[in-house]
Amino acid sequence: MTEDTKEVSKVQILDPATGTGTFLRQTILQIYDNFKAKHKGESEEQIRKAWNEYVPKHLLPRLNGFELMMAPYAVAHMKLAMVLKDTGYDFGGDHRLNVFLTNSLEEAGKDDFQMMLFDNDPLAFESIEANQAKKNNGKEPYQGSGEKEPARYRDGKNARSRKE
Repeated sequence: MTEDTKEVSKVQILDPATGTGTFLRQTILQIYDNFKAKHKGESEEQIRKAWNEYVPKHLLPRLNGFELMMAPYAVAHMKLAMVLKDTGYDFGGDHRLNVFLTNSLEEAGKDDFQMMLFDNDPLAFESIEANQAKKNNGKEPYQGSGEKEPARYRDGKNARSRKE
């Protein structure tokens, strides 16, 4: 069995608890400010054109968010679409924001086992794309050396055994 592989940028931005998208919004604004500074001296139209080429190729594929609840997930999509529109980006083609309705603590499952309630089930497709994003960003957001270490206070004592 061979897994589909997709070339992924080495630098990925992941918000594992996106909420309403505030962190990702500020990330977009910071990247846009850096982009404008890099293109200083160019006309507004030249910057807008370059930004519209940059976003689908270099920004959207690297920007990822996972949200568990439906309402903040929907707000995040609206907030991020609005900030991109405010920067001059024009959503065209089939590009989408990589904000997914998923539990970031669950490991990515196998797409073959995704249940669909009906043909072209949007939530099933959302789950499949979330699985792919999880695979691109690593197995678990909190994965370390493999050994679980107890939480510790600054003094080095085990936090769980400390008496109040």
